[in-house]
Order: sequence, then structure tokens, then C-alpha cells
Amino acid sequence: MKNLRFLIILMIVCATLAAHRVFGAGEPGKFLSWGAGARSLGLANSFVGIADDVYAVYWNPAALGVLQHKEVGAFHAMLWEDTAYSFMGYAHPMLNKGTFAGSFLRLYSGGAEKRDEYNVQIGSFDDQQLAVTLAYGTNVYRKLHWGMSAKYLNHTLDTFSQNGFTVDSGMYYPVNNSLSLGANVQNIIAGYFSETDDKLPLVVRLGSGYKILGDRLLIAVDVGRKLGYGPALDFYSVGFETKFYEMISFRLGRNADEITTGFGINYKQMTFDYAMALHYLGPSHRVSMNVKFGKSLDEILMAEQPRLLETLAAATTAAALTPEEQAMRKEMQVKFRETYQAAVELYKKGYYTQSYDKFTIAQKIDPSDTNVPIYQERLKLVVPIVPQNTATDKASELMRRGLIYFMEGNNENAVKTIAYALSVEPENFSISRLLSRIEEKTGIKAEYTKPVSGMSLVDQKLYECLIAFRQKDYAQVIALCEEVLVLEPRNVLAYKRLGSAFFALGDKNKAIDAWRRALRIQPDDNLRNMIREIQQQK
Repeated sequence: MKNLRFLIILMIVCATLAAHRVFGAGEPGKFLSWGAGARSLGLANSFVGIADDVYAVYWNPAALGVLQHKEVGAFHAMLWEDTAYSFMGYAHPMLNKGTFAGSFLRLYSGGAEKRDEYNVQIGSFDDQQLAVTLAYGTNVYRKLHWGMSAKYLNHTLDTFSQNGFTVDSGMYYPVNNSLSLGANVQNIIAGYFSETDDKLPLVVRLGSGYKILGDRLLIAVDVGRKLGYGPALDFYSVGFETKFYEMISFRLGRNADEITTGFGINYKQMTFDYAMALHYLGPSHRVSMNVKFGKSLDEILMAEQPRLLETLAAATTAAALTPEEQAMRKEMQVKFRETYQAAVELYKKGYYTQSYDKFTIAQKIDPSDTNVPIYQERLKLVVPIVPQNTATDKASELMRRGLIYFMEGNNENAVKTIAYALSVEPENFSISRLLSRIEEKTGIKAEYTKPVSGMSLVDQKLYECLIAFRQKDYAQVIALCEEVLVLEPRNVLAYKRLGSAFFALGDKNKAIDAWRRALRIQPDDNLRNMIREIQQQK
């Protein structure tokens, strides 16, 4: 009987070691690094810097602070050797109070044969690992978010059971509409309640997400290290996600262990994701679904806004407001600034429809702002003609610069720049329509001087500038150079000739300033030496 117990224990130990090899669990709590959510797994676990859904409770608790809706998510993966891996989570954001979340994670492998010393089957046993998590994330300063999570762990292998705990902490920083950064430190505090030599390693993960073409293409990168284990960088992953028709996304990823692919389908407040991983043990399939429900925090804030505005109007000082009203006012101000700035960044990049939508949200948050309606009115003129302009050819760049002038109220430069864009592409009907509408709106007419054959409008103005300089008409030189710099702000020759005109007029300070601007764009040793000689003579 004693030999039988010894053999059973030996078989359990061997099964555990085999499970560790099959499942990749080389150290305690390894299953906590396997991921959650088919979207993140389709990106090869590149999610710390873009955790923007309920699965942030797993990836980065700080990112919970940016969630807008109550959200529930469920995930299931069929792995190898009849092993299943499942997750369920819930996130509950609250106005001005951050987001609370909880999750349940389970790795289960059942039906392993238990045999005696005569190799006779005497039953079966299961291997199960659980993690129950409570997490919180909130905004701490401007766009910076902080969060933490606490996990209760349980590992049951046949009759053996072990309990433990761990505490994680993370940071999340959405730099702008395109770039977001994240960091998560796992097992800051960790241990087991039973007597064991097992220790959970301190794990540091850094991640980033970068969107290009609006949000049509996302590039995500994560790197990580288990302190005290292995090389300086023992984990990396890269993922790509492209979006079609706002509803369907396709993904591809690569990390040290596997190549992944997958897709996602969004419909209203529901998201379904699928991912497949190609591992040396074979393919595995993962599916998840998450559902958002209830009003968003922005909707709640807007609903409370009329009452708050009335309270603010009646209050003579901020001290007259309750702490909750003061927090709500601060939240409104922060949300307005973020939305307003996002709208400005969008039109500068050429996303005019998206910019208009952002300004509309900003107007709902703070109807008293006088600038937003002006931007909306100007975008109403632009959007029907040019909903978006992100091309990199010269005419597109000129049109984009002209529209920035227009949005900022510099109507004369707007008309000049868009007219120049039309001279570059005379057959571009969109530019022609846009110029006509802006001329009509501003009352400023473009000068339709036809450039000399073989010369652009800028080339012609620079040539006229040279003639004026030889005729010592320095005021005309300055005027022509300034017109060129409206059209092409990085034109080195215009800065050089502008500096020469100021120098000829005896204004050395303005001359040096213009020449230094030319040097910042294009180095020129002769010009630098001349500036040095002039300064020594002063």
C-alpha cells in the first residue's frame, strides 16, 4: 500500500511536469500570462498599450479608467491534450469615480489516468488552476491613468490543493488619437498561503499602440521581462489590425511562441472575436464575445450638464458647489479639452468628417464655448467636398495646409494656398470646388495669374523676387518672399532672399533670424559663417 501511494504521488508529479511542458507553465502561475480575449490573442498578446475593453482587467488595470460603458466579456480557448482555458469579466465605470472590474480565469485539464504500480488504471484525476481578480482603474492626471488588481489563486491537482495571491499595478497614457502607451507590473506582492518553495516572478510588460490612416490600421507592440529569469528581454509580440466597413477587423500577430491570426465583428454594442494560433504543438482556436450596455459616461455627463450649469450659474464661488458637483465640473472641463484638442488634431491631419463629429461632441459637453460653432460652420463647408484628405502628393499637402489656414481664420492665406494647389493640379475638380466655396464664404478672390510655362507659381514668385532684388526694390522682395512662405513654409530659398532683403535695408537682426530659419531646414556652412561674421562686427 505504501508503494502504491508512492507510485500515485510519482505519477502526479510526472503529470504535473508534463502539463507544465505542454502548457508552457515552466514557473508558478504561468497560466496568468496566457492572455484573455480573442482580439488580443489575434494580435499575438500585444495588448498592454491598447487595452480598451473589458479585458483590460487582465491586461492592464489602468486602461479600465478610459472605458465608457458597462461591459461584460467571455472568452474560451480549446488548447491541446483536452485542455480548456476560459475567462469571464465585468467592468463597471462610474462618473468621476473610476472603473471597478472583476474577472474569473480557469485553466482545466481533466481525465488524466491514475494507475497503480502494476499499470492498472484505478481512476482519473484533474488539473485545475483558477484566478479570481478584482481591479480598479482611474484617471490621475490629465490623460494619465493608473490602476491595480488583486488576484486570488488556486491550483488543484488530484488531491493536492494550493492557494495564493498576487497584486499587479499598471499605467496607461493615450498620448493622442493615434498613439497610446501602457505598462503593467505583475506580482508586485505575491505569495502562497501553504508551505511551498514556489514563487511568482515579478513581471514587467510595456506596450504601445499606433493608429495610422485614421483608425484603419493599428500596429501594436509589447515587450516584457520576468525579473530574475532569463535574458534582459524574454517576451515580445507584434500585432496588426486592419478595419473594414467599421464592422469587420482582421488581425495578424507574432510572438516568440506562435503566429496568430483572427478577425472581429462589431455590431452595435456587441463584439465577436476569433483567433487561431499556430504553435509547435499544433493549432489552437480561441473565441470571445463582449457586450456593452447602458449609457456611456459621456451621455451621463451630458444628461447631468443642464442641472450642473444651472447650479454653476447660481453659485457665486466654487465653494458653493458640493464635492460631487465640483468633481463633475472638473470632469466636464477635462472631457471638453480632450475632445476639442482631438478635433483640432483631426482636421490638421485631414480627417474633416471625424473632426466635425468631435466638435459636435465638444459642443454638447460645453454649449457655452464660442469657438466650437465657428469650427463647425467652416467644416460644414469643407466636408461635403473633401470628407478626408490624407494623400502625400504636393497638391493634397497644399490643400491640407490651406484648409488649416481656413480653419484658423487666416482667410487670405487659405485662398492663396488652395489656389496654388489648383495651379499644381488644374484638373482637380475637388480643389476647384473648394476654392470657389471658400472665395464665396470669405469674399476674397484668388489671383489667377497663370505661371510662366515650365514654372510653378512659387518658382515664378521667386524669379520675380530675384528681379526685384536686382532693382533694389527690397519691399517687393520681402512681400514676394512672404507670399512664397505662405504657400511653402519650408522654402529655404525664400528665407535666404528674405534675409538678404532685410540685410540690404540695414535690419541685421531680422536678416539673421530669416537666415537661421533657412539653416534649420537645410544646413549651409557658407551662410552660417556669414552670420557669425555679421555678429562679430556688431
